[in-house]
Amino acid sequence: MLCLWSFCFRALGLVLASLILIAIPASAQDASSGAIRGTVVDSSGHPIVDASIALVDSAQGFRYFVTSDSEGRFVFEFLPPGEYAARAVAPDMSPQLTPTLRVAGPPLRLL
Repeated sequence: MLCLWSFCFRALGLVLASLILIAIPASAQDASSGAIRGTVVDSSGHPIVDASIALVDSAQGFRYFVTSDSEGRFVFEFLPPGEYAARAVAPDMSPQLTPTLRVAGPPLRLL
């Protein structure tokens, strides 16, 4: 019974997660690089700790990887300008994909 309850809790709480991303030029970077910062949360808005986030440069295929911290936050810094796709995965969570992120120009917040 405990195992079944645990499974139900995880299924309800972590089936959907949202990935909030901010593509901005970071202050320590020059005009030729930028950053993507975000938070991985579950459907209730609780942070997902240790989620694996992969970022792929759409034009050149370069891949970058980070893990979310204790508050679900992550950052990719010193990225060349361009378009990227992001994917977040964690145990008991459906993979979440953000297919188009642009690094360049003024701060941009994507929900």
